[in-house]
Amino acid sequence: MRNEYSEPLYLLYKDGRNCCDEFEKVVNFLVEDESGIDQFEKGLQGDYLGISLPEIPSYKQTNIRDFKDRSLKKSYDFIKGYHDEWRDKVVAILNKIPQISFRMRFDEPKGELGAFSRINYDFTKDMEEFLDVYDSFEAEVSELFSIINDYEKSIYQPSDFAPKQELKEEAKDIIYHLRYDEIQGKLYLNDTEVYKSNLGSKLDKALSDAFKAPETTVKTVGSVASALDAIKMPKSLKRLAFRASKGSFVAKTEITADDLKNANLDKETLDLEIQKLSK
Repeated sequence: MRNEYSEPLYLLYKDGRNCCDEFEKVVNFLVEDESGIDQFEKGLQGDYLGISLPEIPSYKQTNIRDFKDRSLKKSYDFIKGYHDEWRDKVVAILNKIPQISFRMRFDEPKGELGAFSRINYDFTKDMEEFLDVYDSFEAEVSELFSIINDYEKSIYQPSDFAPKQELKEEAKDIIYHLRYDEIQGKLYLNDTEVYKSNLGSKLDKALSDAFKAPETTVKTVGSVASALDAIKMPKSLKRLAFRASKGSFVAKTEITADDLKNANLDKETLDLEIQKLSK
């Protein structure tokens, strides 16, 4: 995959897809009538998807509805917790992608909801809540796959098709990449958040303008030099990345190996400083 965020998103998609596909068997069992118990006994005994389901009774031994009610509670607790944790991981990655539209699509998936509402079953309120969680999970998994496909397509540029020799000559050994999310007011150094500005502040406006035109001087209201102290980056690295004076500001969004060499800076030392500052 071409983009650094596509692979972790795809791994989460496969994880979510597998969970939904496997959990569908539990859903089918819980909404089936009593005649479905034989099949369930044969195929799903024991520890299933992390749920230690209650011991499956025989028809003659106990009330099937009581058994299903206990299974429903365990199943709901499992899928609710699993879905919440999975969703948080997906959102954390989507928030790093510049195109906010992908996060918006994930928050309002177009997947089909209520997939099991057509089954002839006397739903209780608990069952409806369970199916709502399951259906939301299913819709988000489907939408995530679509998002990954569209994101991969969106990053193709004409330069991707330049001759290999030309690409080789233009290649840069980029060590640090700075990105500013002006929607959230967050500045990232590679994948680490190093600053969160107050929206509408002088530094927020300066960063927004500067990151639209890297290494080009943009105008500011007064000086933002003192505000740069709040950015959690080593001072030596900040001096490479930013230059501020009264009324002007410049941001360098890519720091290369040559930049570090020319400034007599060591990457390992800088990385240790960055780790300490980001805690």
